[in-house]
Amino acid sequence: MAGHGSAKFSWYEPLRDREALRRAVFYVMSRPGLFLNTSSDTTILRDILEAASEAAVLPARAEMSRRRALLRWSRCSFQGCPTESSLGSDR
Repeated sequence: MAGHGSAKFSWYEPLRDREALRRAVFYVMSRPGLFLNTSSDTTILRDILEAASEAAVLPARAEMSRRRALLRWSRCSFQGCPTESSLGSDR
């Protein structure tokens, strides 16, 4: 777990970025039929509960496309970088 020493609180690496965690909680809370499970990592429980207590506001479609493109670029080291044409396909 990057930046958290050798302590492990879960078998996976949970979201630690507060804004990313907030967006993920909003995504789940805004969709009927989905249920939000908290992480087994209690070090982020407060952030999850705070996000869940807010009114879930989904970003506009254009903002989601921008975030999707940024996510693709962040995966470059694992999957190879997307091409310009593939970035434009989400618009």
